[in-house]
Amino acid sequence: MRSVLSGTLNRGASSAPAGPLDARKSWVKSEPRLPPCVILEVLSAHRPSIPCLLVLSGALACTPSETPRAEPAEWTLVYYLPYDNDLDPAAEPILRALSRVPRDRRIRVAAFVDRQGSDGIERHLHGGADAFFERLAADASSDVESLAGALRWVEEHAPARSYAVFLAGHSGGLADYAYDTNPGASDAQRWMDVRDVERVLADWRPRRGRVRLLYLQQCARSTVETVHLMRHVAPVVIASQASMGAPNAYYDGMLRELVRNPGLSPEQLARVIVENEDPDMFAALTAVRTEPLDRLGARLSDAIDPLLGVAELISTETRLTGRTEPGQAARLELPIETLGEYELTTRVIGDPIDLAIELENASGETVAADSNSGVGLEPRVAPVLDRGDYVAVIHGEETSDDGPFELIVRRLDRPAETFRWEDERFVDVIDWLAELYARNGLSPEPVQALERFVRDDVVLVHRVSPERVEQAGRWSGLSIAIASEGTVLERYAGFSLYNETNLGPLQRRLLASPARSMP
Repeated sequence: MRSVLSGTLNRGASSAPAGPLDARKSWVKSEPRLPPCVILEVLSAHRPSIPCLLVLSGALACTPSETPRAEPAEWTLVYYLPYDNDLDPAAEPILRALSRVPRDRRIRVAAFVDRQGSDGIERHLHGGADAFFERLAADASSDVESLAGALRWVEEHAPARSYAVFLAGHSGGLADYAYDTNPGASDAQRWMDVRDVERVLADWRPRRGRVRLLYLQQCARSTVETVHLMRHVAPVVIASQASMGAPNAYYDGMLRELVRNPGLSPEQLARVIVENEDPDMFAALTAVRTEPLDRLGARLSDAIDPLLGVAELISTETRLTGRTEPGQAARLELPIETLGEYELTTRVIGDPIDLAIELENASGETVAADSNSGVGLEPRVAPVLDRGDYVAVIHGEETSDDGPFELIVRRLDRPAETFRWEDERFVDVIDWLAELYARNGLSPEPVQALERFVRDDVVLVHRVSPERVEQAGRWSGLSIAIASEGTVLERYAGFSLYNETNLGPLQRRLLASPARSMP
C-alpha cells in the first residue's frame, strides 16, 4: 500500500511499473513542486515511418551493408535513448537536433533509440561523410546487453579520440534506469540496473580513445551513491539533482561549440552543456569531477561516525504508532514549533485496511485531509503549518477497518527533498547531515568540512534554474537516497559507497529511532 496523494500532489497509483510513468504526464499541469521526468514540449504524437535518412547531398544512406567505417574523429557523442514509454514523443526532436551536426569528420553523433510501437532499436549515425540509419531486430532497451552492443558498434563504426556518453530516459529508484514498456519476452526485465550500467561502461575499453564525459540525462542521478559508483567511467559526470525534462535544449549550443573547437576538454564540454540547457528542463544540474570521488567515502565517514556515537539518535522524521478501533478514530497530538512545509503519511501495519487522515488545528478546524479512497494508497497530507498544537485524526474508511498503523511526520524543507520515487526519497546530502547534527546537538564542523570538499573539489559546475531558486537555491549539488524501511535499504547494498562507509548502519539506526514529539 504505497503512493503519495494530496491536494497539490497526485502521482497516482504506483504498484504497477507503468503507473508512475503515466502519471508523470499530469504533473506538468498540476504540480507546483519539482516534478519527475516530464516532456515539457508540446509534440505531435504522429511520427511518419522513416526508412532512410536524407543527407545533405540529397542522397540516401540506409542499408546495413553501407555501415560506415571511418578514421577516428576527435569526438563521438553516443546517445542511448530507451524511449519505449511515455517519453517517445521526445525522440524525434532530439534526433532532429543531433542530425544538425555538420558533415565534419572531427565530430560524429551515434544514437540508439527504442520507441513505442517500433519493431526494433534504431541506429543513427551523423557527421563524417554520410548519414546512416538501420533498425535492429532487438527491442529490449532495458537489457544491459543492448547498451553493451551499442558501445561495441560505436567502437567499430564511429571511433574517436574522445567519447561522450549520454544515457537519457526514465529513472526510478536509486538503482533503476531505462524503463521499457515492451521489452519483448513477457518475463523480460523492464528496468536496467544502474550497477550493471556502471559495469558495462567501466569495462568498455575502446582500442582508440576513451570515455571523457558521461551525462546521466535522467531524473535525480546527481546522488553521492551514483556519482561515486560511476567515478571510474569518465573524468566528468553530469547529472540532475532533481527532475529532468525532455527533449532538452542544449544540443545546438553543444554541437556549435564542438565544431568550433574540437579540442574542448571534458570540463569545458560539461560547462557548455550545462550552460546551454533550457531552465524549464531542470531544477538543478551538476557536473562533477570524478577524481576526488575516491576520497568521498572517507570524507563522508568523517561526518557519519559522530552520529553513530549518539546513544539515542534522533531522526529527521517522527514515526508515531496508533490503532483504529471499529467506528472510532485515533487522535495523535502534534505540537509544531517551526513554520514549514510538513508531510504526514499513514502506513498500515499488518493486514491491509483503508484509512483516512484529517489534520485539525487548535480550534478544531480541519486544515488538511486525505484518504486512500479504497484503492490501496497511503493517505498523505502536505500542508504548510505555522507554530501551534495540531491533532492528526486517523480512522478507517469503513467501520470494520481497524488495526495498527504508523504515522510518519517529516519536514519537506528540512532537509530539502529533491526527488521522490515510490518508497524512496532523495534529499540534499549536506542539508540532511546538517539537520541530523542540529537535532542531535552535535558540533557542525564535520559537516562543514564535507560541504567544503563537495563544493570546492567535487563539483565542477552547479546550475540552479532561475525558476527554481526558491526550492533549489541552497542545494549542494549532490543528493542522497533515504530508505523508508529496511527492505528499501537492502536495495542499496550493492552501491560502492555503502561498502566504504557506515551509511548502511546509520540508516538502520535512523529507521529504528524511537517515536518523539515534533521538532
